[in-house]
Amino acid sequence: MGIYKQGLNRKQQLMFPPSLDELVEEDNVARAIEAYVDTLDIFKLKITTKKSLIKDGQQPAFHPKLLLKIYIYGYLNKIRSSRKLELEINRNIEMMWLT
Repeated sequence: MGIYKQGLNRKQQLMFPPSLDELVEEDNVARAIEAYVDTLDIFKLKITTKKSLIKDGQQPAFHPKLLLKIYIYGYLNKIRSSRKLELEINRNIEMMWLT
């Protein structure tokens, strides 16, 4: 045994894998964003998608609150590009939790 700490074995299987909620700390900024956006009345702010714009057979739009959470997180972390935001959603645990 050496004088250095050893990392966990990546191939070790867990009996109960942690949920995303367990991986995001209680004082994380993502939780603050979630709490703030959930207090907003999106319809009163007139941030909605008109149903007339959605044609039959098309995918429904993402909820405006979800998009707002993504944009706020990106703004706070200096991520401006929608492509980089998409990469973060697939890579960053905080973004996974938020979306």
